Amino acid sequence: MHYIKNIQFTCLVKCEGKQREFNFRIRSSAVVPYYNVDTVDLTGTRHQFHMDHTNDQWKIRESDLPLWIPEVEAQLSRKIDENDG
Repeated sequence: MHYIKNIQFTCLVKCEGKQREFNFRIRSSAVVPYYNVDTVDLTGTRHQFHMDHTNDQWKIRESDLPLWIPEVEAQLSRKIDENDG
């Protein structure tokens, strides 16, 4: 029997001087596991994106996100490493 680990967590990251909540959920059933991540901006718009593991870091896959999201990519990568048991 193959065991698939289900990881999901939420963390706060400071962006543009404000604490923002980011929700993470691993997609481990994919050939190469990745994280679905979502967050909400100050107007209530939800932004969803994926993070892939490359070169020992988690990188944001999408390029059409508000600038404040890629600016905290390194922090998000560290949060995944901290919680990816």
